[in-house]
Parts: sequence; structure tokens; C-alpha cells
Amino acid sequence: MKKLGVLMGIMLMTYGAIAQSKSVAGLFEKYRSDENAFHLELGGSFLNMLNGMNANVDEDLAILAKTVEKISFIKLPEGSFNKANFETLRKGIKRESMELMMEVNDEGTNVEIFTKGTDKIIKEMIFLLNDGESYSVLSIRGEIDVDKAGKLQSNLSGLNLGKGKK
Repeated sequence: MKKLGVLMGIMLMTYGAIAQSKSVAGLFEKYRSDENAFHLELGGSFLNMLNGMNANVDEDLAILAKTVEKISFIKLPEGSFNKANFETLRKGIKRESMELMMEVNDEGTNVEIFTKGTDKIIKEMIFLLNDGESYSVLSIRGEIDVDKAGKLQSNLSGLNLGKGKK
């Protein structure tokens, strides 16, 4: 019985380490079926398939892609989501012991990057993007090496995820 308790404890700790932020998961669940929201999820199998396609990809990014379990992105519908909703989401993420890693304001677009993990491994990165009119959330989960996370951030910076037409 004692061994069963230890095994259950290990399983719960493992689940907690890979579980998505509850605030972000709730947001994705709420807007997933909204026809005015853009929603994209890429699982580890898809990312591994890309690695196997012999694409000309930076070696660090190829290694990083192997450590990512899931990428989820949602651009929330204008009019049904606002600054107050975004602030509530931000507060929920902070309550979940996620650390604000970086905050950038560039030409009216605000980007906040929250992380959860250890000094060496990031379990989840959440990017909150808004330009005052549109709001987007990007969640990346896996076993991301902190040294490689900067490479990921620099490659995402050119994607213009917070702006664009419907």
C-alpha cells in the first residue's frame, strides 16, 4: 500500500509538471469553437515529422523542436474579448506561480512572456500579445532548455503574431 501511495504521488507530480496553465486552458476551451477566433494546435508528433523532412533548419531549433510537446495559439475574436479580460487572464497566470520572464512594448504591440519550470528547464512558456485591439495567446509546453529558449524567442519575434487581418 505504501508503494502504491508513492507511485500515485510521482504520477501526480509528473502530471503537474506537464499540465497546461489552468487559466490558459480555460481560455482555449472557451474560444476553441468560436468561429471568429483563430485557433492552432501542434503536437509533438507533428513537430517530429517536421524534423524528419530534412528541411534546412538551424541545428539549435531542430534540437529545441524535439523538446517541445505542444504548441497552442489562439487569436481571440475582436469585440468579445477586451483589455479587462486580458488583465484577468494575466492575473490568473501569475497566481499559478508563473514567472514574468520578459515584457516588451514595440510600436503599440505588447508582449509578455511567462515561464514555469526550473533554472535549467522550462516546462511551459506563455506569450500574451496585444495591440490594444486584438489579443493573442501562445503556449509552448515541453522540456525546453533555458539556454535554447532565447533562440525560440528570437525566432518568434519576427512572426507578427499579434497583428494581422482576420
